[in-house]
Amino acid sequence: MKKFSLNPRLFNESGFTLVELIITVAILGILLSIAVPMLGDRYAGAREETDRINVELLQGAVNFYYRDHGVYPSAPHQSNPHKFYAHDREHELVEKGYLPEIPASPFHVDPGYLLDGDSVESLAEGVYYD
Repeated sequence: MKKFSLNPRLFNESGFTLVELIITVAILGILLSIAVPMLGDRYAGAREETDRINVELLQGAVNFYYRDHGVYPSAPHQSNPHKFYAHDREHELVEKGYLPEIPASPFHVDPGYLLDGDSVESLAEGVYYD
């Protein structure tokens, strides 16, 4: 009768055990659960900062326009002559060389910007700047 024996080569092979793989996946899961929310907050903060910078850019262009012409710019071909639409190349600020184009809002749906009196404000819901 032949005696059963395990092949010693099987135990000398290098590799990972199932326990080592489970521990590695668990550690990676914990690290990702910490990192992903932090990145999401930074992304939201970057969108708000970009929107604030767009407001400042438009406000500067409006101020220069007012200084040169004595009136605030309008776009009479639009339904709301005091609203800035993204990438508008026919707006008075663009046609007279104050901006290359109206900047787009960084939010998913571009709400645009509004010239209210002498100040520009973002029309993004829940976003207010001083």
